[in-house]
Amino acid sequence: MGIYIPRKGFDVLLRAFGTLCKKHNNLIISVVVPAYNAEMLIATSLQAIIAQDYPNLEIIVVNDASTDGTEAAARRVLANCGRLFSVITNKKTA
Repeated sequence: MGIYIPRKGFDVLLRAFGTLCKKHNNLIISVVVPAYNAEMLIATSLQAIIAQDYPNLEIIVVNDASTDGTEAAARRVLANCGRLFSVITNKKTA
């Protein structure tokens, strides 16, 4: 489930966020990326996040018991990205 923000409201939100970031350039923004069996797609998503020009991004990948190579793919992309990152893997339970 997501939250709907009208385009005009989104633009206002982005401007306010930009102003906040300029005033507090040491503010760390955490980007949480949920993933499930996303081995073929995770690299593209992570590269888009890494490419953002805000310097203090922390990337947190939450791998929800994927049965493919999602965790390894995420770690490959993030290993040399120059940003703070974590890969959290939830193991499947009965």
